[in-house]
Amino acid sequence: MSGPLRRHLQWLTLLLGSLLLALAWNNLPVAAASFVVDSTADTADALPGDGLCADSGGACTLRAAIQEANENPGSDLIAFAITGGNTRIDLTTPLPVISDTLTIDGTTQQNSSCPSAITAANLNIELNGSSAGSLANGLEFVAGSDNSLVKGLVINNFEGSGIVLQSNSNTITCNNIGTNRAGTAAAPNGDAGINVMTGADNVIGGALTGNRNVIAGNLGSGIFAGPPATEPIITLPDEDPGLPPPTGTLILGNRIGTNALGTAALANAVNGVTVTGVGNMNSVIDNNLVSGNTGAGIAVLEGATLTLIEGNKIGANVLGNWNLPNGANGILIENGAQTVIHDNLISGNIGGGVFIADPPSSIAAENNIITANYIGTDITGEAALPNIGPGVAMQNASNNTVGGSDPADRNIISGNQGDGVFVTRSPTFSAVNNQVIGNYIGIDVSGEVALGNGGVGVNIFGGVETLVQDNLIGGNAAGISLSGNTTSNNIVLGNAIGTDPTGTFAWGNGEHGVFLNSRADSNQIGSIIPGEGNIIALHSGRGVWMTGVGTENNAIRGNSIFANQGDEVENKLGIDLSGSGVNPNDPLDADVGPNQLQNYPDLINLYSFDGAFLLNAVLNSTPNTTFDIDFYLNSACDPSGYGEGEIYHQSTVVNTDADGVAVLTMALDPVDPGTPFLTSTATDPAGNTSEFSNCVEVTE
Repeated sequence: MSGPLRRHLQWLTLLLGSLLLALAWNNLPVAAASFVVDSTADTADALPGDGLCADSGGACTLRAAIQEANENPGSDLIAFAITGGNTRIDLTTPLPVISDTLTIDGTTQQNSSCPSAITAANLNIELNGSSAGSLANGLEFVAGSDNSLVKGLVINNFEGSGIVLQSNSNTITCNNIGTNRAGTAAAPNGDAGINVMTGADNVIGGALTGNRNVIAGNLGSGIFAGPPATEPIITLPDEDPGLPPPTGTLILGNRIGTNALGTAALANAVNGVTVTGVGNMNSVIDNNLVSGNTGAGIAVLEGATLTLIEGNKIGANVLGNWNLPNGANGILIENGAQTVIHDNLISGNIGGGVFIADPPSSIAAENNIITANYIGTDITGEAALPNIGPGVAMQNASNNTVGGSDPADRNIISGNQGDGVFVTRSPTFSAVNNQVIGNYIGIDVSGEVALGNGGVGVNIFGGVETLVQDNLIGGNAAGISLSGNTTSNNIVLGNAIGTDPTGTFAWGNGEHGVFLNSRADSNQIGSIIPGEGNIIALHSGRGVWMTGVGTENNAIRGNSIFANQGDEVENKLGIDLSGSGVNPNDPLDADVGPNQLQNYPDLINLYSFDGAFLLNAVLNSTPNTTFDIDFYLNSACDPSGYGEGEIYHQSTVVNTDADGVAVLTMALDPVDPGTPFLTSTATDPAGNTSEFSNCVEVTE
């Protein structure tokens, strides 16, 4: 994880701690005035501002209490002591907006309690908005109401949102919003469960189990968090001057789109959580269950930046062992930037796991980071809990990172029905400089057992300068695919494709290790630099297969390619250009086809004498051209007599003459007796690598 990212996460942790201290303070029943609601009637206060909560008959209603609290400067408390059994408040008109700091605590009603780790809340104060009027909201906090608290209420059946926030540093905790009292059935509000229209540093839920809200069944998003209108109330020292002040919403420990126990879906009709708008920075979505929603689980949209999505279960049940699917993607980043998606379970969704998209907009979906997630598996990482689409998809999006060089950043992207990782672009858009590093793709958490994706492990269609490095990729329909006429300059280094780095485990992909097609151009598969070659082994198809005119300038060097099966025609070819079996060399090498059907060297013999190894070979190819010749050692020749290339051995450079011929007589580095069979490839200056040459054995 990069230094700036670590500093940003540390800084957000400090912010979270400060806000939780504020939450603890808000839970204390200290107030300038306290009003105790003793009636379920919906009558107004007889004389607002006189300090007495009393309608014309002397009863203290919720409406009257809010009226008095608004007139009384300072932090006020509304508690409940309703007798007679019925504790549902049926509102006939919208409640007054709340314009001063106010705590509304439904847990003060007798026999009320917040949830535990294994039980639902027992909430007795219910606000029913079915007769409150057109577009009425449940509770609405406006300017002046900073640092308010709503606790222990059931808020349902309003035509608008359950709660609307237009102020700062408020806390919403231990409520059921959009459901019945038990949290077992929907009683929908007509818009969002909680609508943060403006405002900074609002907390929904909290770090403790008892802070949990159930936000489900609503006809909008469960939580809609728009950009703040003002600077935040809490400001912290910023060790990185490039980071803006905190302004986002903190969404912590809730159940969003499920019943109170997290065992069944109660869908919010849009997304579980929507974070949107330019200026919406540093929102935190942590330790929530976000499942069962009609749209995406979490959507970060339209310029929202620096959102942290961490420790959530998205698309699964509370135990993480069964699916409660969101109806679209688990996480959608659309024109959102610098999102950190870390340590989540993102599985079981109807769409993909994570979808990063950049539709027409001046706002780029870039610099998003996806680390340490289980995507497509259950909570153990050992069994599939598939997303229907790709595990991770990036469309028209650039500069995003999946995984990282630190093993702690590794994602398990396995068990999905689509591709593991899909990078693509639409015409006139770009998908540049994305990175897929250090992940298990089609492999379970142990790194030993295949748990394949139904599509390709890493599928790049139109991506440019993608780095695919140091991943384990196995058990998928194919390992890596590079296709499309703008798929260029992608780099594939240091991956183990079909087996682990030691060659101990066999989890070959069902087709080919690496497939290049449809004019994919100038891509690099491996390198002769130590540690940068790929292992490409044990596949049902070829090791590397390249097809189509215009699929050229693709360098395949320094890899370990062995034990690939092919079929009856392409029997065990390590590298296959055009799919017609071993291509015969031709004079002057003036071909049209994949990698221009580059000729391979013709190995004549390899002698061992007194500890020295002498090779005789010839290359017939393009005249007056410099070629890189790479040599590989093998434990056996393939039945075709050509290839593969089990161990990269060494390289040399040759120059063809005017007739296109380069004669090679050279001493090789010592050859291990366990791998006495030599093969080679030729690569021209543009990067066109040949198939493997014929195989020769060391003789004395």
